[in-house]
Amino acid sequence: MNQDEQHYAEKRDFIRMFINAPVDFALSGSDNWSKGMGIDLSGGGISFTSEQPLSEGDRVDIKLHPITDVTPPLEAIGVVTRIDKCADGKYAVSTKIEKILS
Repeated sequence: MNQDEQHYAEKRDFIRMFINAPVDFALSGSDNWSKGMGIDLSGGGISFTSEQPLSEGDRVDIKLHPITDVTPPLEAIGVVTRIDKCADGKYAVSTKIEKILS
């Protein structure tokens, strides 16, 4: 890690872990679940793909399903902080974890 990378890394509260695992999500209070794919996970948030756009400030229920049975699913409530449109037409949704349920 060069000095610039180290300086950048020190500004992050949590290290990002890149993931490639299925994610189910729904607007909090809704039973309309959608499927996506996890992008990254940190102590402060989860990013995932979505076929439909969400809005900044939306509260979402999130279920991250690890690929192996060794790790249990992660269930959390998040708040959407950013949405980026991807080249494939999907959306990259970044959330801040508000509460971990399991």
